[in-house]
Amino acid sequence: MLALLVVSVAGCPKARTDFNQGRKAQDLQDYDAAFEYYQKALKSDPGNAEYQIKFNQARFDACELHIKNGLKLRERGDVENAASEFQKARMEGGSRRSSARQFGEFWTPVGP
Repeated sequence: MLALLVVSVAGCPKARTDFNQGRKAQDLQDYDAAFEYYQKALKSDPGNAEYQIKFNQARFDACELHIKNGLKLRERGDVENAASEFQKARMEGGSRRSSARQFGEFWTPVGP
């Protein structure tokens, strides 16, 4: 019983490790890795509000980055990689409406 109490008070050590790895990745602006680490931490401790907040922030940041990358690639005429970036943004779901809009406009001609 005492061991159970200690674990519940201290939290899940694996979740904290994943959370700390997520912070490091986010500091390096590696938003995809941060998203994955925070997701693992949240899965281990779903009631942790701090984990939820950082997970949502990393999801948004990763989605936004993929949309920006997709737009740049599209402007350069690299339609295959642009589509891949828009799809990544859509899969991460940070901004479904924006990524869906960009993906829908993907086939609109670029340039004069």
